[in-house]
Amino acid sequence: MDLRGHGKSCTEDELDLSIETLRDDVLAVIKALYGDSAPAIVLVGHSMGGSVAVHVAAKKTIPSLAGLVVVDVVEGTALASLIHMQKILSNRMQYFPTVEKAVEWSVKEAP
Repeated sequence: MDLRGHGKSCTEDELDLSIETLRDDVLAVIKALYGDSAPAIVLVGHSMGGSVAVHVAAKKTIPSLAGLVVVDVVEGTALASLIHMQKILSNRMQYFPTVEKAVEWSVKEAP
């Protein structure tokens, strides 16, 4: 699944990137898909997704959790800086008229 602020997913508060909110989003998707009878689930996450997966597993609310795979996980100060991502995300471009404009913006403006 795409976490809020990534891909084409959307939520009421796109800028809330706290680890607790991201964790709760994952738990809500699992609940929406399977209710109280989820099959064996293996959580897989890369970078920030790895941190989210660890926090989901640590919550111990998925009885059928069969495994956890994390790659290049974000920890500590990087997680603490998520709160500052709201400003960055609110100022980023949402759409570009051409691929060239997207590349140009990325080179000149991207944080």
